[in-house]
Amino acid sequence: MEQANKAHPADGQGGRNLLKDLEVELKEGRGSTCQKLPEVLRNITDILYLKDNSTANAIALVHILSTLSSAAKISKSTFNSTVVADFISIASNVTNQTEDAKTNNMFDSSELMRSLETFSEFYQPPEKEFSLLLPNILLKGKIYEANSSDDYFQSFPGNYTAEIASKSLQASRSNNSLKISSIMYKNIDEFLPQSTEETLNKIQSTSLKMNNDNTRLNTELSITMFFPPMPPKKPNTELKTARCVFWSYEKSRWSPEGCKTTVSENGTSCECNHLTPFSVLMTFSKQPIPFLDEITYAGLTISIGSLLFFVTVEFVVWNTVVKSNVTHFRHTTFINIAIALLFAQFFFLIGAINLVKNNNTLCTIVTIFTHLFFLSVFFWTLTQSLTLLYRLLFVFHHVRKSVFMLFSFFVGYICPLMIVIAATTTFISKGKYKAEKICWLNATPSEEFTALHTFIIPVGCIIGINMLILTVVIVKLTRPSISEGMRNKEDKETMKKIIKAILILTPTFGLTWIVGFSLTEDSHDIEHYAFVLLNSTQGLFILITASVTENKVRETFIKHVKSMTSLTSSHTTFENVYSKTTSNSVGK
Repeated sequence: MEQANKAHPADGQGGRNLLKDLEVELKEGRGSTCQKLPEVLRNITDILYLKDNSTANAIALVHILSTLSSAAKISKSTFNSTVVADFISIASNVTNQTEDAKTNNMFDSSELMRSLETFSEFYQPPEKEFSLLLPNILLKGKIYEANSSDDYFQSFPGNYTAEIASKSLQASRSNNSLKISSIMYKNIDEFLPQSTEETLNKIQSTSLKMNNDNTRLNTELSITMFFPPMPPKKPNTELKTARCVFWSYEKSRWSPEGCKTTVSENGTSCECNHLTPFSVLMTFSKQPIPFLDEITYAGLTISIGSLLFFVTVEFVVWNTVVKSNVTHFRHTTFINIAIALLFAQFFFLIGAINLVKNNNTLCTIVTIFTHLFFLSVFFWTLTQSLTLLYRLLFVFHHVRKSVFMLFSFFVGYICPLMIVIAATTTFISKGKYKAEKICWLNATPSEEFTALHTFIIPVGCIIGINMLILTVVIVKLTRPSISEGMRNKEDKETMKKIIKAILILTPTFGLTWIVGFSLTEDSHDIEHYAFVLLNSTQGLFILITASVTENKVRETFIKHVKSMTSLTSSHTTFENVYSKTTSNSVGK
């Protein structure tokens, strides 16, 4: 073991030599593990007084501790408090790593936990109740005699507890003495993988072993652990979900299997039917923004009212205003955009009702229709752009109304329908179509393809295509050819209005949703208010763009209203005259 005395774990070659010596001498049974292992631990502990916390040192030490625990298991040795304290002290020192090591998980934290759990089983404590408390790792436990009827209970700083009922213990030990060890890790949670949306609580593990025997109990039992609340990492956030999980050494991931979660104001209680490292995965959400829901509902009410009024205006002025193929195309696309948006916002409003949100089936149905009609809005704007481009590029070829209607309705309704069918087929069976608490598309986990992407990707593509087509159209109109100069003047004016409408509506719809897609829990409240105001009042933009600012539509509708008013007034006058005449006749 002289090489071990000279080898420095932080030195790459020295660390490899020490690890090689250990594997050869201990695993193959050369020498006494009970004598050599404590010597190795003392040497490493002496080296650690140099305060070398380099990543290379941590990697080497984890491998060394793993080898030592494997050697102890093979040799079936037991160790006193000094040896076990040295082992835990080294492991505790390993977790005092730099931020780079934490971020990139530079050493195998899973293997470190497994080594600690294995080595603690070979601890022979001087008393029935024992504890070894190191800066980052705390070991506590108790030895139970065969006839003991006590519960197992251990508490750690911060109000973390582990408890096993006596009934469960008696069923496990089969009238044999038993040693139970619990380990609390103060900071190893910082090294284990977790998603960006989740926060990991502290980690604790418990193991059972027949006293004076090397048999580790694997029978099912019920262990209850308590985890106090963790402060949120981000300001102005509150606990959204908490779930008890265990660390699977085989799969190297967290799993909720075999655990029941109970959340209260005081913390999270976990009841599990097996033993292994446990923790609680928590997600935090931003606290509700004041009056955001009220603004949303008010805006949607205004928008839906505006859309209903717009559809009414179109119905009134249709025969008077729609005189050519171009005007027919313009008003058809506009009225279908309005109808699609009307249904989309209506279903979105329905989805905000608690009765619907709390019913998974109803909420899923509402999400499907909301998804379909919002997609339809953008596909109808694509129809506008494509038809306009065709009219400018093929001047002398006029598309029949029947062909236009078939094409536009296919793009405007069938294409969105196919996307929605594909999305529901893919995600509903997996339970990942709708979001957890709202009637809208699921967006988690963010690093995978989600249901929300079936909306974002088509909308993003349509916005890009529309802007590209508008660029081509504008260039074309600024350089008119001789043939284009022969075009009907009214058609040209109408097409300019279409361009103006697309220029207004495409950025309005597109930029509004782009703002929405970019929103995160860290976004400022003003950004959320801006998105809600713009998105919930889109119907008002359509009414202003396609009706209020259009002289012919506005004048025709006003004339119709006046004529209706005049007709009503004339009818009233006629009734009054008729009534008087009848009264006079009767009087005579």
